[in-house]
Amino acid sequence: MKKILRYTIPRAYVLDVMQKHQDAFLEVRDIYINMYDEKKISLSVVYRASRELYEAGLLERQLNERSGRISYRHKSSYSSQKLHNSANHQLLTTPTQLNSA
Repeated sequence: MKKILRYTIPRAYVLDVMQKHQDAFLEVRDIYINMYDEKKISLSVVYRASRELYEAGLLERQLNERSGRISYRHKSSYSSQKLHNSANHQLLTTPTQLNSA
């Protein structure tokens, strides 16, 4: 079964930050710091949105075994144009669903 996420502002904000830092793995606190000045969202919401986007296949996840912290990176197979198209339809969909459409 393919996972479909509803479009939410926190998820869109997290994806915006991740698209700006496509090649880097960012910890959730780094994502939060990058958006906090403009978008007043709590750290716990950023944690939840990041996890949900990972589970939907939009982000990659990496565990730092030394620190025990999880970092996320934007999946390059998910283009910003497809994100904007899905945002217009109020859904965030997995790359698999977008490629099959």
